[in-house]
Parts: sequence; C-alpha cells; structure tokens
Amino acid sequence: MACHDLYMDQLASLNNGHALWEPNPNEPDDQVEVGDVGYILFGGFHRLFNIHLPADHPAQGQSLPEHFEPLECPRSHIYRRTLRPGPYMSRSVVAAEIDTPFAVPMAGGQISLKFSCSRRRGAVLVLPEDAQRVDTRSRAAYEDYTREHCERWHALTDRLRLGLRLEDHILVTGCDRTTTWAVAAFTSVDFDSRISLSVDFAGVGSASFASSMSWTHDGSAQYNWGPDQRTSVSTAELTRAVTSGGEISSPSAATDQLQKPINTKFNQCVFVRGFRAKRRSRFLPVKLKAAAEPVDLKKFPDEDFDGGEGAVSSEELDSTGDFRDLKTQIEVIADTQEHTDMTAPLLDYILQTSDIDLAIVHDDDLKPYTKDAISASDIASRLAENPPKVIKTAMESGTRYGSLARPSRPGSISSPTSTADDTDSSQPRTPLSTPIQPSLQLALEIFGPPQAIGRQPSGSAINIEAIEAKIESRTTVMFKSLPRRMTGDELLDFIAQVCPRRVDFVYVKMDTRNGCNLGTAFVNFMTTGDLLSFAKARLGTKWDMLSSSRVVQMIYANYQFVLLSVP
Repeated sequence: MACHDLYMDQLASLNNGHALWEPNPNEPDDQVEVGDVGYILFGGFHRLFNIHLPADHPAQGQSLPEHFEPLECPRSHIYRRTLRPGPYMSRSVVAAEIDTPFAVPMAGGQISLKFSCSRRRGAVLVLPEDAQRVDTRSRAAYEDYTREHCERWHALTDRLRLGLRLEDHILVTGCDRTTTWAVAAFTSVDFDSRISLSVDFAGVGSASFASSMSWTHDGSAQYNWGPDQRTSVSTAELTRAVTSGGEISSPSAATDQLQKPINTKFNQCVFVRGFRAKRRSRFLPVKLKAAAEPVDLKKFPDEDFDGGEGAVSSEELDSTGDFRDLKTQIEVIADTQEHTDMTAPLLDYILQTSDIDLAIVHDDDLKPYTKDAISASDIASRLAENPPKVIKTAMESGTRYGSLARPSRPGSISSPTSTADDTDSSQPRTPLSTPIQPSLQLALEIFGPPQAIGRQPSGSAINIEAIEAKIESRTTVMFKSLPRRMTGDELLDFIAQVCPRRVDFVYVKMDTRNGCNLGTAFVNFMTTGDLLSFAKARLGTKWDMLSSSRVVQMIYANYQFVLLSVP
C-alpha cells in the first residue's frame, strides 16, 4: 500500500476527515477552502472549483461544470475553531519524551519528539503550530447541492480525462489548515519501529515559527514535512510581516537570508472532510476465462437426477459450496494494489441494503465505526455488526437518494442502530455478513468467507428458521442441480416468478464446448428476505421445466461475492 493511503487510513480514527500526506496547495495562493469541489490524488487534495464563487471569479477553476450555479450562503455559515499544536497519532503509535501539554518553544528553541509503533503499521502527524479549523454550518444545503449537481462534476472530470469515478469527487464542508507540518507512516514488517522528529524554531520578538524539521528513523518508516521551498520565506520578510502586523504573501527570492522553510500562511491543509456520492450501477464488469473440459451428456442425463446429486463431481466441488476448484475458472482482477477509500463501504452499504438510486455520505458518517478500524474492510465489518438506518428521499425528478441516519446535534456521535430497516418496509434489509463491496469498478470482487454475526449458524445448509429469526445473514447461494440445458436467463426467469428483480447476479457454469451447463450456478439475492421467499416457495420442489425431473437444491456458498448486477 502506498504510504499516503496507509497514512490516511491509520489516522481515520481521529475523526477529523481525510488526513493528507501532501498538505501543500497546488499553487501558493490556492489553499483548500470550504465549498471546494475536488479529489484526492497521491495524498493531496486537488481543487477543481468552488461552489460559492461566481463563474467569472478570478479564483474560480479554469473549467466548470455545465449549467454551473453558485450556492449562496451567509457569511456566518463558516464556523472557526483551533486545532492545537502537538502530535496526532494512530492507535498503534506511542509518543515518548513529550511534555503534556505540548508546548511550542520560544524563538531559537527546539523540540525533539520520539515515536514508536507497536504494530506493523501506524501513522503520526505533528503540528508545530496551531491549525485553523473551518467548517460550514450549512451541511444540509451542501448535501442538497451534492445530490443535485454531483453528476455534472463527474461529467466535467470525464471531459478533462481525469479518470475519476463519481465517488472520487468531494464537496469540502470543512478543513484544517496550518503553517508547518511533519508526517510519518510506519510500514515495517517488524514490530516496535521507532522514529524521531526534531523541530527548530525561529522568530522575531515574541513570535515563534518552525524554521526547520528533520526526521531520523530505523528504516521502518516513510516521512514527509513542509511546506516546501515555494512557501519558504527569509528572516527579513518574517521581520517585516511580524512588526507590521501583515502576512507574508510570496516566497522569498533572497539568497543571503535564511532559506529554511518558514511559513506564516495558514495554507497547508492537513485534514479535509466533505460529501461524496455514488450512483447505483447497472452492470458490474466481469472478466471470465472459460476453461471447462468437455462433458459427455450421456453421462449426466437430466432424468438421472432426482435432486440427490449435482452434475459436478465431489472432486470438483465439495458440499460446502466452495467454488475455488471448479474447472471453469474465474480470472480474478485482484484488489491487492488498489486502495479503497474508507467511505466506500458506507456508500455500498446504502446501495446494497435499499432500492435507492444515489447514495450520499459524509466523512462524519464514519465516526461510529472508526474505533480500531484501519481499512475499508474494517469499516465494512463494523457495518455488518451494527447496521445503521438508511434515510430515503425522493427527488422531483423521480430519483431516490439515500443517506445514513446522522446525529440530530452537530458534533455529537451516536452509535448505529441495532436493526437495519429503512423507510420502505416492503424492502427488507439484513446485516451484511462480509466486507461491503469496495469498488464497482473492479472486474471481480471476492469478499472472503462469511463472518459469523451474533448467533449466526455455521454450515452450508439453507436454514429457513434461522433466516426468519434474523440470525442468518448470508445471501449468496449455489444451486446444485440445474437442468442441464438451463441458461442464465431461464434461471433468472425462474427466480423472478417468486421475487422479481431481487437478484444481484446470476452466474451459471457452462460447458461451452458441449453447449450445456455443469449443473451448478451461483446467485446472490439482494436481501435475506428475498432468499427466504424463494426458498419457501421453491426449495425441494421439481424444476418442472426442460423435461427435467431434478428438484431445486441450494446451499450457501463459501464466498459472498458479486459478479454481475442484473439490469
């Protein structure tokens, strides 16, 4: 994992938003502002435009979405606070030899900080000086603006060929900006890694500014500090700024003065937070590689099966529904290298547990789930354990969007509800038993073995009583005794007779050489309620089609995964 992604995930538990490995602005005068629309790339925030500025404003982005409409908010909508200097660490990092409270020395002084990491991964941010925290009070207006305009943002970045997904776009509702900073990410395979930071301070009169920083480490960490030389200033400039009460506005051109990176502008963004959106996808790309061996149809006639056996031998498929050893092989495009943002499980949870068209989340929605969470998979597991309520809202256009229920008071944190219901009681929802789908852009996602929830039973048998008691949450099943001439469309039609349009994917294993299936298929029902309805109506009954005497047999698959979304 890239150090900037590791750093961002490790500091998510601070609940300050996305931690930026590169707080420097793209340009010296282009600091992150509330109302910016942009994206995170290589650990830095890249601004596209600001929703509060008119289209012809000189500070506006060079390219704007079609039909751009500024959002008008009173000046009082900005709430300002201070983030105090000191170290901000992940739970795996321990600070040693640091005064409490953290004290900034006078000009000419120095501080030395030492950190150790008790796990293989960790992160630390050091603020030698205060950070200015700004947030909008008009969160509801920002959410409405996201809902109405997010697809135009995506159209803009498509036109600019930036290669972004809709959910990569961020509408900034708040950020923390400082003057100087130092960051480190522990990436060692060993435990008890150590790193030290030294900060020198310079100043004029009573003012004190960080003038230089240096990391020392044992080879187990990557680090960064700033600002870089574009925002450094000379002592002469610093003197004029402090004595006149002004602010340094440009990098120094002097070569005979102090060239260390001193900065007095609060333009270094260490945390950014905001809204993201994701639309329900009609298709999930899949890349399949057929490698089936020829099958003698005479060896497996339909009438030979009365429901007791499947067409695939026990050597090819065990009774647990594990499809890893099937001879029709799936070529997996792995997610080992692609980082998944920690808000992705929230977006996918909303889409997968309701029938809305557009999901919207805010970084603050992560707060109930970030304790000890260091990855998107951890967030998905927390959602599975305590599924929150999804609030659905219908737009005038007919589009339905969903968001997670949030605390009624700004700044408060509430635990998620213990039940997963939404405003539409006709669409039952269930706690998810596996990590939520991290990205709809992957060709294939396998989520790993289902994780038990509470008293969830083990084993592969479909237990109707366990589903009714809401202690069974798996939804991916394997059909074991398909009529040999059944196609995927015919299986869909068969399922639709009981629960129409309530299936995420259907994958029928085919013998392409002989033009028949191998007797098995994998199906994911959208909810346990859909699976329950189908199982009650069809499990153990004859297929009664294609001249087959087989009966419907299902077991749970070992893996909860998604291949193809049914349009």
